[in-house]
Amino acid sequence: SSAGGGLTHDAIKRSVSNAIIEFRDGVVKLFELLEVGLVLLISFAL
Repeated sequence: SSAGGGLTHDAIKRSVSNAIIEFRDGVVKLFELLEVGLVLLISFAL
């Protein structure tokens, strides 16, 4: 099924499973704050 914008859930899963994930300083704290507020954030960058 589509996640919008032409992306499929399978394409997103493949992208995330093949990714090398690195966070800049402060990003983990940002995620913690967003989680407390129940805010969904999806970010892709090259």
